Amino acid sequence: MNSQFKLFLKSIQILIVCGFSSQTFAGVIKSNAVTIKVVAAPDPNGQISSFQLTSTQTGFLPFTIGMGFKKGDAPGGIVLDIPDGQIVVMKKWSDGSAKHAIISGHANLLVNQIKTIHVFRGVSQVAANLTAAQITVASPGATVTLGSLGSVTLSSLLSAPIRTFVSGPEMVEAHYMQKISSALVFFHVRLYKNGRVWIRTSVENGFIDAVGTDLNYAASVNIGGTIVYSASLTHYNHTRWTVEGWVGGDPQVTQKLNTTYLVSSKLVPNYMMRTPTSAALSKLYQSYIPNENGGWTPNMGDTGYQEQIGLLPIWDSLYVTSGADSRAFNSVTANAKALSS
Repeated sequence: MNSQFKLFLKSIQILIVCGFSSQTFAGVIKSNAVTIKVVAAPDPNGQISSFQLTSTQTGFLPFTIGMGFKKGDAPGGIVLDIPDGQIVVMKKWSDGSAKHAIISGHANLLVNQIKTIHVFRGVSQVAANLTAAQITVASPGATVTLGSLGSVTLSSLLSAPIRTFVSGPEMVEAHYMQKISSALVFFHVRLYKNGRVWIRTSVENGFIDAVGTDLNYAASVNIGGTIVYSASLTHYNHTRWTVEGWVGGDPQVTQKLNTTYLVSSKLVPNYMMRTPTSAALSKLYQSYIPNENGGWTPNMGDTGYQEQIGLLPIWDSLYVTSGADSRAFNSVTANAKALSS
């Protein structure tokens, strides 16, 4: 399996979550990022694919989604058929066409009604990008407390992000980090142009190249003035846990990929069986709790069948073959978070 393919398999899982680990794609964006702002309706003859958005709310709501592209389908720019969208190309094929991208924007949604967003070839004018400095101005509140080890507030880190991961006219995401004892506390902060802010906090214990010990503490995470997590933890050496929340209200937007197009792109396997049973989907791990292993085998040296063995883990393959069933989507996101436990 070549290195680019393995990189994509790992990234597609994280991108569907709409969050990004501190290690994912480091250094890639600087060389390959392309941000495009749609200012005119694209040519309908240039449609590449589509995706769907739904929400339990009505409003002008923010979204972020990861999408893979077939080689040669997007040799130039990529645009959406909504006026408030951005596309950041993360990786390109050898011919220079887009391979996979982070798509963000705002869409007018009605409660529980599907909105289909179409993706086209095309080039439009580039608008001014949001920056990490605007996150500083917005000053979103978040605090991670690790019992007697101490606490970290996001406000103390806003002036010095460790990187800007994505930047466009609709959304900017920057990452921040501080060390407490042997723990590393990360804040991944995504500011949308309508003012809403998504924050993922993650806490890592130790470094892979250093001997460490387990930590015991009472963990608490406050995002936007709300306690989103509180528990007493044994934080095992060389593991990570994560919690996320919104400032300004969770838009509760769920995205659904066009898996038929995804298979045709050859970025995922072309599975023979395309009709997974409801029982198979329902038994998937679907709700992440810090320190849980999810569907991953705790000891990867164990012999015999393991659900993560294969070109894709079973939850990813069921997402592809089920046509993006919501249970498989929940499992993809939950298992991505549980991977570092």
